[in-house]
Amino acid sequence: MKTLYCGIDAGSSHCHVAMMDRDGKLKVDVEIPTSELQLAALLESLQKKGESVRVHLEAAELAQWIRGIVMERTNIDEVVVSDPKEMSWIAKDPHKKDSLDARKLAELLRINRTHPVYYSDDKKMQSLKKQVQYQESISAEKARIKNKIKASLRTGGLIIKTSGAYSKRRRPDILESIEDQMVRESTEDLYELLDTTGYLCQKAEKRLRKMATNWPIIEYFMEVPGVGLIMACRFVAYIQTPWRFATKEKLWSYCKLGLIMRNSDGKLLSSPRLDKQGNGTLKDLSRKVFESARRRKDDNAFKRAYYRYLKTTHNEMHARLSVQRKILTTLWTMWRKNERYDDRRG
Repeated sequence: MKTLYCGIDAGSSHCHVAMMDRDGKLKVDVEIPTSELQLAALLESLQKKGESVRVHLEAAELAQWIRGIVMERTNIDEVVVSDPKEMSWIAKDPHKKDSLDARKLAELLRINRTHPVYYSDDKKMQSLKKQVQYQESISAEKARIKNKIKASLRTGGLIIKTSGAYSKRRRPDILESIEDQMVRESTEDLYELLDTTGYLCQKAEKRLRKMATNWPIIEYFMEVPGVGLIMACRFVAYIQTPWRFATKEKLWSYCKLGLIMRNSDGKLLSSPRLDKQGNGTLKDLSRKVFESARRRKDDNAFKRAYYRYLKTTHNEMHARLSVQRKILTTLWTMWRKNERYDDRRG
């Protein structure tokens, strides 16, 4: 069967589509409006009897949507979505152009130089990830507003280092103590924004709690020291399936906790260092779970492991990173085996 390679450079208003044969000869080079109908019609027309079409795009905001159109509305069986950070031929080219990018995507697919990003076909999983990302953005906005409130208070001569700066009970006294009227009024506006984002955070968490019932493993994760509803949902939403990683080392690399060692001719060129590639959200998750587990008054496996690693390495950072890997491995193993947490195994 003849195989054709299609690259799609997606934009908010237009998509550029390029397609070439196995010899690299360009067959299609067109620009169409970004719409479901236009994309489906074009891609359907490209696949003729006796031909197999493969599609390649970059991971971006429209990638999931376009992938869904191709998989659901055409007979094309394979859509590869690559990590743009790994494709320097496109990202670092000073002569960047949509038509050129589309041809490069097709060419990279033809020579099998893709860097696939995992996408789940499960609609519920897609919805969970979107809701988790929304909750993260609202929480980040809430944190920014809190910082603005403290900054605003400092301009009014008030330095409050505790969370009391946001207390509803203390607000009247705080506002009254600000002499400058403009500063007082702007701070009052910030308090209103804080209340609004706080309310939205509660709504987002309520939706996550409802959605979590679709995955019993989330309930199991919440039994792990330091893991609450938000962390459990975040792990499921970003990992999507535990079977995408063959080994725990690959999981660590995806979570920015893998080690890179540069060597040549059997000689080590530099000390091992953390791989900067991967998902920073999951690295942040493991750090927050570690800190939460360590603050707990009760004994737990992660706290025991930290002091055990610290005794061996005499380095707080190395001990912490080892526990972070242990946390991720624990969650990953629980999911693969569909089992509850057992603190005695730590």
